[in-house]
Amino acid sequence: MPCSKTLLYLLFPYFVFLFSCKSKSESLDHTDITLLRNMGYSLRFTDTTKSVTYQQRALAIAKKENKEEDVSISYALLSLFYKKKFQTNNAQLYADSSYYLATQIKSPRAMGYAYLATGLLKSFFSETDQAINQLILAYQNFKQLNDYANIARVASEISNLYADKDAAKQKKYVTLAVNAAAKTNSADERLYVRLSYGSFLIGEKRKNPLLSADTAINYFKETIRQIEQHPDKIHTKSNMAVPYINLAVLYFENPFPGSELLFLQQLDKALVIARQYNIRNVYRNSLGLKGEYYIQKKEYATAGRLFKEGIAYQEAMPYQDYYTLSMFYAALKKLAILQQDYKSYALYDTGFVKYNALEYNEATAKALQNADVRFESSQKANMIRTLEKENKLQRSNKWFGYGTAFLLAIGLLFMFRSYYFRQKYYIQNETIFRDKQKTAELQLQLEKLETAAAMSEKLSIERRLLQSQINPHFVFNALGNIQSFILQNDTRNAVVYLAKFSKLMRQILEFTTKEFIPLTDEIDTLKNYIELQQLRLNNSFDYTIINQGIDTDISIPPMLIQPFIENSIEHGLKPLPLTKRGNLQLVFSLAEHHTYISCTLTDNGIGIDFSLSNKVKNEAKQEHRSMGTAITKERLNSEGSSYGFSLAEIKDNQGVIAGTTAVIKIPFIKV
Repeated sequence: MPCSKTLLYLLFPYFVFLFSCKSKSESLDHTDITLLRNMGYSLRFTDTTKSVTYQQRALAIAKKENKEEDVSISYALLSLFYKKKFQTNNAQLYADSSYYLATQIKSPRAMGYAYLATGLLKSFFSETDQAINQLILAYQNFKQLNDYANIARVASEISNLYADKDAAKQKKYVTLAVNAAAKTNSADERLYVRLSYGSFLIGEKRKNPLLSADTAINYFKETIRQIEQHPDKIHTKSNMAVPYINLAVLYFENPFPGSELLFLQQLDKALVIARQYNIRNVYRNSLGLKGEYYIQKKEYATAGRLFKEGIAYQEAMPYQDYYTLSMFYAALKKLAILQQDYKSYALYDTGFVKYNALEYNEATAKALQNADVRFESSQKANMIRTLEKENKLQRSNKWFGYGTAFLLAIGLLFMFRSYYFRQKYYIQNETIFRDKQKTAELQLQLEKLETAAAMSEKLSIERRLLQSQINPHFVFNALGNIQSFILQNDTRNAVVYLAKFSKLMRQILEFTTKEFIPLTDEIDTLKNYIELQQLRLNNSFDYTIINQGIDTDISIPPMLIQPFIENSIEHGLKPLPLTKRGNLQLVFSLAEHHTYISCTLTDNGIGIDFSLSNKVKNEAKQEHRSMGTAITKERLNSEGSSYGFSLAEIKDNQGVIAGTTAVIKIPFIKV
């Protein structure tokens, strides 16, 4: 009996411990992770401290309950939070963690949030095309789940990114956002989508001044009416002021009788919201618009007071917006010129130069920081697996703690065994860490090899380019002709031929090292080359080169045209019968919109079909394989999609082939 009581006393703390753990677990079970997450996300603009607290709490609960989907989503939302705080290192880390975990569990919802975080981060880094691709993937994942709130949000973001790139795609995605928002109960998402669509309407009006502004004005009036019905349901308070500012802009840009009063009323309403919720960007935008209005009214004193108020407001902020400060000083400079107050102009110009330089330095620092973040991201990706392994080990340690408590309650019977397993665990963890380190080193070596392979490919292209420019077949023929002149004692032609040949070789070797050369030098080289071909073919053809008014300061890539002339002579003019004299013409002209130089090469040779058949026969005999046009195509494609070349046959009225035309679109620069 005493032994039973002793055992009961020993086990009593264990039961208390288990009961407390169970109570904590039950309290966590009753905590809604989604609710905490949504509360944190909604407070990101009004209370950043509570916002990150709720997000971190939701993440901690999700980890304890081993809910990997919720962990991935919490990572994504924390990435968005730190992006807003300009802490790009943390934002990139959480975005990478979200993406890695989402790919492991293959959850469409988690993937949607991971792509959303990555896309918005790419947009923050001004990587617009990559941002659009990531957001489209997020849209597709949310569409699988019929998650209309996120569909609306993501489609709006895509539409905003297409605003300056593709009006048709902007309209497509903003329409999809409107349709999705109609199926959700989220007032925040519906308002955000309406603002995106309103921006689209304003953009359409600015592109086409003949359109009526009534559509956009009525749209924003309806948006304001919906806001004023239920302002408490909108958590993103800054969005509440945007319709007033947009409506004021429409009244300002499209004046009519009574629009001035309406313009000022909308700005005053926006200022009330800005002061009520401390929305800085709304406050400064309203001041700027008012100042421009009073400048147009020639009330310069009022405009100057507003601009100075905006400067004072910005300088009092913990984080100064250098761009806005430089714009306010620029407005004051403009005002000083209108008032012919050149002393004040000099003072305002000092402020403008200061903040403009700070803005440039900040932008440069931001670009360098973003580059560092992207570099570190590639290294941190190797550590994400280790982080997830540690999370799993922490969950394992919880059960290990329960076992330890049980062992303490019944005695120290299994102490040695517990010690043994803990030592084994540390050895395994050390082994895993070493394996990870070796993997990272191998990956670094692989990247170096890939860089070397890319350099090798570049050198191969340059070698093939040099070979295409100095055709061995042409060189051997030229040397043979010189020898022939010497044997015939034709000293004059031998000297002329040798002089032209040496000049051509010197020009080719010199131009190969340059990316661009003057057009006049290119034409001089082509003349020299064609005249050598004339001597080689016993002057069996004539040529003309026409420059249609292109300036002398124009430069183009070297030796782009020579392969086409070679093909024209070798495969078009050379096979002509002796009774027909060949003719070759080059015309250089500037494209209509000055986007490229057009070179039109025309000959009266045998045409493309006959030329190709002869060329195939020659290659079958391994006489000569021309790779000049293929290299030229690679070079033009590397310059951009606007450049290239096209070939066409010339036919007379009876449909008989009368020659070939080649049109080459060449990039150029002005020196």
